[in-house]
This record gives sequence, structure tokens and C-alpha cells, in this order.
Amino acid sequence: SGGSGTMMRKDGYMLTANHIFPQDAENVFVDDEAGCLVTIPDESNGSPDEMYWATPIIIPGISDTYDIAFMEIHDVYTSDEGEKRGRYPNTFSSFWDSPKYEQICSGTNLDVHLGDNVKVLGYPSTSGGLSLTITEGIISAVDEDGRFLTSAKIDSGNSGGLAVSETGCIIGMPIAVREGDYQNLGQIIPGE
Repeated sequence: SGGSGTMMRKDGYMLTANHIFPQDAENVFVDDEAGCLVTIPDESNGSPDEMYWATPIIIPGISDTYDIAFMEIHDVYTSDEGEKRGRYPNTFSSFWDSPKYEQICSGTNLDVHLGDNVKVLGYPSTSGGLSLTITEGIISAVDEDGRFLTSAKIDSGNSGGLAVSETGCIIGMPIAVREGDYQNLGQIIPGE
């Protein structure tokens, strides 16, 4: 299992999709001590830079209904050779948790319309699940549930990532691929 996530707060609290965690109705199947492995990319090239352990946070009812969950970083990953792949505690980069985001992303900048440009960021299986990718497309439709369909490429592993508008505002989270007879469209949960 695997997916993507978005750093919501500088203390290591992340938003992701609920379905990326192996689980049944009562249990999340991750190592109780270590949790889930989280990779932070190098901002210049998207390759793995830092690695951490995070605890999944599933909220009964809400996580299943809306396919959202959280992770909280609690330790740095240490290789078998003793090399630490980051530092903890740490202050993580989070555009969402910055005054600049609030200045840019408010009011009509958060409105989403048919035909708007969108970029999807995540760690799809096509990149090996370790390299950050950015794909772009348009808002192709708004479905009956209020979710956006996009022509931006979304693959397994993009779930829990980020969908941003042309102005760089977070408009939602990719969660699935809808398959048609000839083309596929990605599905995005709206930010609200």
C-alpha cells in the first residue's frame, strides 16, 4: 500500500487519503511502533530527500465517508547502517500553513470552474512511488457528488496528494482514477 500526502502544518501533520492504509473495519495494518514511512522530496527535482516515520490517524465515520485521513510524523527514518535521513524534531515546509497562502488563496481564488487549469502533485506508481511528479490538465467535469474530474494524469499512488489551481491554491486531493472505454479521468475531492 502507498500513496501521497500534503504537509498541513510545520510540525509534521499531514493530510492524505484513507484508502492508502491497509486496513479492515477495525484495524490499520501498519507497524505499531514505526508506523508509515514518509518521504519528503527535494524541492528542486522531486527526488527523495528526507524520510520519516508517521502514525496514521483514522477518524471513524469521517475517514470512510470522505476518504480522508491524517499522518503525524513522530521520528526520523534511520537506515540499517545507522544513517539518519532527516532530523527530528523538525520544522517542515508547508505552504498551506503560511501567511502567504492565506493572502493568495482566499475568496474567488478558491472557486473551481469547468475548464480551469489544474496541477496534480503526488508519488504515483509510475515514478516508482518515490519521486514526486507534477501533471497538469483541466477540470473536465464536476460529478454528482461534487467531486472534480480532471484530465491531469493520476495513477495509483497519487491518492492523498495535492490538486492546485493555476494560482497555486489547493483545490482538492486526488483519490481515484475513473476508467472509460478509451480514456481515464482522475477524481479529486474538493478542498472544502
